[in-house]
Amino acid sequence: MRRASGSGVNMKPESPDRARLKKIVRSFRGKRVLVVGDLMLDEYVYGSTNRISREAPVLILDFNGSTVMPGGAGNACANVSSLGAEAVPIGVVGDDPAGVRLLGLLGACGVETGSVECVRGLETIQKTRILAGGFHCAKQQVIRLDVGKRVGLPGRVVAGLLDKARAAMPSVSAVLFSDYGYGAVDDELRTEVIRLARARKKTVCVDSRFDLVKFRGATVATPNEAEAGPAVGIQIRDSTSLLSAGEKLVKTMSLKSLIVTQGSSGMTVFGPGKRVVHVPIFGSDEIADVTGAGDTVAAAVSLSLACGADVVEASCVATYASSIVVMKRGTAVVSAEELLAAVSRGRIRGVASVGRPRR
Repeated sequence: MRRASGSGVNMKPESPDRARLKKIVRSFRGKRVLVVGDLMLDEYVYGSTNRISREAPVLILDFNGSTVMPGGAGNACANVSSLGAEAVPIGVVGDDPAGVRLLGLLGACGVETGSVECVRGLETIQKTRILAGGFHCAKQQVIRLDVGKRVGLPGRVVAGLLDKARAAMPSVSAVLFSDYGYGAVDDELRTEVIRLARARKKTVCVDSRFDLVKFRGATVATPNEAEAGPAVGIQIRDSTSLLSAGEKLVKTMSLKSLIVTQGSSGMTVFGPGKRVVHVPIFGSDEIADVTGAGDTVAAAVSLSLACGADVVEASCVATYASSIVVMKRGTAVVSAEELLAAVSRGRIRGVASVGRPRR
């Protein structure tokens, strides 16, 4: 394939060969990813309904069951593990039943939790989603209850997390920040982990809900449009504003590349001074649930880059991965086997250069 002009990361205007993508996915096994971020417990409560309460204009649900799974950085860890690699979580939980439950779920996913700090008196972040519907139709989320607040971690806790990050850094292939804004990633931890990773030439991937531009010096960021625009004060309304926001983010954060996810519209890939490449979705745009899809994208991108993929190849792998998880209900993961099967089913059509960001 012809390389686009420019130096550094190769930006390919055509869809990468599927044999190459499968080779990248098979290379995930044996890799280790340091996942730094906000560990959460996601709960789903299901109910069926056919009547309205006489006490208030609300649905009455007959309880059908509930499930729990790792959320936030926990979901990123679960995806790394499901893809055949090893996740090393750096984060905190409280000394409460939700924290115990979350650690157990991570362990069941094959994630080693020895690097997680259990903080006395801290409330573990928990998100409970209530889903309602009839017996013969898909249940829809009607309300979400959040437990836990953004907190500033005590200095001794941050020091402990830093010690564990330093100890793990030599053996990991990539660092993934999964920052939901609940306080696990403070300024000191963020700055020092990026410095340590850059010193050892490790890939650093950033998925941050509110503080994207604070992760200056990372390798790649994977925001959605709603995160990318506000981070640089630009409202993304069309392709022109998207290009402007992407260019500004790359420059502000000193990124090697940037992947802006756009839901059913695919992904747009940026690099400093490179052509901008659009990667469309793979498969159906009939989405069941987008919860946790960003975690899947970040996990797939981190592993792909750590395995020698260029940023467009990593984006294609992430596109295949996200096409699987959005068809699953709840906070879901994708396995390496599912990912390989998706790549085998068909090529991502229409990967193309869409121009250059302005300088």
